[in-house]
Amino acid sequence: MDTHVKAARAKQLLEDEVFKEAFDMVLNAQVGVFQYPTSSEEEIMEAHRMVRALTALKGQLQSFVDDSKLLERRQNKVRHRG
Repeated sequence: MDTHVKAARAKQLLEDEVFKEAFDMVLNAQVGVFQYPTSSEEEIMEAHRMVRALTALKGQLQSFVDDSKLLERRQNKVRHRG
């Protein structure tokens, strides 16, 4: 998939209100596990994995957006030099 298309789709997701609300609800539920004194060690480990996975997913989407911006800047520098 083209870098700019991927970036545009990733940006759409990151800015989508339903996606943000769903993402935040899932993340907050997992973070909440750490706050419950009755959470088992297994529940805490699973919540930790989920938080890491969600953070990685959001980071990857942002990376697609950032990669497109960097590519665009490089292309603009080449155009201005030529």
